[in-house]
Amino acid sequence: MLRSPLTYKGAMDGMTMMKCPVCGEALVRGEKEYRCGKNHSFDLAAQGYVNLLISSKKHTAVPGDSKEMVAARERFLHSGAYGFLQREVSALCCRLMKDKERPVVVDAGCGEGYYTCDIEKSIKELHPQGEVFGFDISKFALRSAGKKARGVTWAVASIFDMPLETASADLAVNIFAPLAGEEFARVIRPGGYLVTVTPGAEHLFEMKEILYPHPYRNDVQTIPVKGFVQTERLTIEEMIQLEGREQIADLFQMTPYFWRTPKEGRERLETLDRLTTKGAFLLTVYQREGSGKAGAEPLFKRCLSL
Repeated sequence: MLRSPLTYKGAMDGMTMMKCPVCGEALVRGEKEYRCGKNHSFDLAAQGYVNLLISSKKHTAVPGDSKEMVAARERFLHSGAYGFLQREVSALCCRLMKDKERPVVVDAGCGEGYYTCDIEKSIKELHPQGEVFGFDISKFALRSAGKKARGVTWAVASIFDMPLETASADLAVNIFAPLAGEEFARVIRPGGYLVTVTPGAEHLFEMKEILYPHPYRNDVQTIPVKGFVQTERLTIEEMIQLEGREQIADLFQMTPYFWRTPKEGRERLETLDRLTTKGAFLLTVYQREGSGKAGAEPLFKRCLSL
């Protein structure tokens, strides 16, 4: 909520790395709000997040995932079906940040916080003074995420215009979200890292065999990111057992196939009570240029099949 100018006392006490989406000045956290030096104020919601997506930056009235989509994803993820990916992402983040005394980690496109919460737990076990931010454009996703981990700074915001100071992050994680290359180059410090998680070639192939008469494998070409050098690429795979129509429907709703599958394919999927399909993911690590270390590590490839 944007308010009229007021005098803000004790500003330095809650100084943050976040910036005001209206004027770009540093935001200070108070007991119930964030405020900048020009007295633009944003309330902390009861669920533990702040909405920094101002009206002029919205492309739709209610941007991002709907309440129903968030609920479906939350049910599916908390069933543990993608637990193997959650563990690998957190382990990778800790490895990349092991030499940082106080790492700043950003989950850009955090959704309802499934991966973010585990990253925060793992990072703070390694570095108690570390900071973790979770940004997503969906207010419904942040309502869910904010209740899970009060140690994360949660904000409704576009990952193409993150409310962070320039060169303030050591690591950004981008899991199944749009690749905001220019914005990552702005917020990640020289020598810092960007980790992307994208579908592998055979991700959910058995599901696609039911949905489509001629299923296709995903394109797995590496996407170059300006200002970064790719240093690693990991392939993570596991067969997933889905039990019951609700769990199958929840996974389907999480995918882009939900929007482009013909009626006949949907109906075939809806008749199933059980489905075994492969979860296949690519974890790509990019290092921000400018430190002299970028590209020093050899390309590391690994396939984990369980």
